[in-house]
Amino acid sequence: MPALDGISAYPWYFQYTITAYDTDIERGLASKSGIALPAFREIAARFGATQLVWRYDPILFTQKYTPEYHIRAFARLCKLLSGSTKRCVISFVQSYKSIATSMQSAGIIIPEQDERLRLVEALAKIAAEYGVELCACCEAPEIHALGVKPTACIDAGLLGIGDAPRDKNQRTGCNCAASVDIGAYNSCMNGCVYCYANHGEARVRRNYETHDAAGETLLG
Repeated sequence: MPALDGISAYPWYFQYTITAYDTDIERGLASKSGIALPAFREIAARFGATQLVWRYDPILFTQKYTPEYHIRAFARLCKLLSGSTKRCVISFVQSYKSIATSMQSAGIIIPEQDERLRLVEALAKIAAEYGVELCACCEAPEIHALGVKPTACIDAGLLGIGDAPRDKNQRTGCNCAASVDIGAYNSCMNGCVYCYANHGEARVRRNYETHDAAGETLLG
C-alpha cells in the first residue's frame, strides 16, 4: 500500500481478482474477508472506483460450485464491493495441457454454452443492480449479445491511449493493446488449480527460492 503513491504520475489501473472459491481451488491465497476485500476498498477510497477493475474469473463448475452457487456468491461480492468499482470482468475457465490433470482431480467441469448464457444473464442483472458494468474477456458473441461488452486486460481506453495497436501475439478474441509483460511462468505460490501459468508445484517452488526482492529480475 505505501508504494501506491509512487504510481500517481502514470496512467494506471488495477485488475483485482476476487472470486468465491475456497482453498480447494485457490490453495494459497490470502484471506478474502480479512485482506483481499478490505484492500480493494482501501485502494478505491484512495484513488477512486474507476481505477479498480474487479475480475470474477475464471468461472468454473464443480459439484460444489454450481451456477446457483455463483449467483449467490456474485451477489454477495457485488454488495461488499458496492461503490468501490464500476466494472466487473468475467470469463470461463479453459483447460490447458499443463493443468488438465489438476483440474480433473479437482472435479472441474467446463460449462456448456447454454449453461454459460444462463449464468451470464443472471450475473448481468445482479451487476446492474449495483451500478457495475459487466464485461467479458475472450468469450463468444452470444454472451456479448446479452449486453455484456467485450473487454481487454490491457485496455488502451482505460489508460487514455486511443490509438494503441492490438497485441497480435494473443489468442483469438483478445482485444489487448500491445504491451510488455514483466511476469514469469512458474513463479506464483498461490497454487490456484485453474492457473495455466504454473506447470507443477515442485518447479514453482524451486523458482520461488531464487527470488531476490532486491534483484533486477523476478527470478534468478
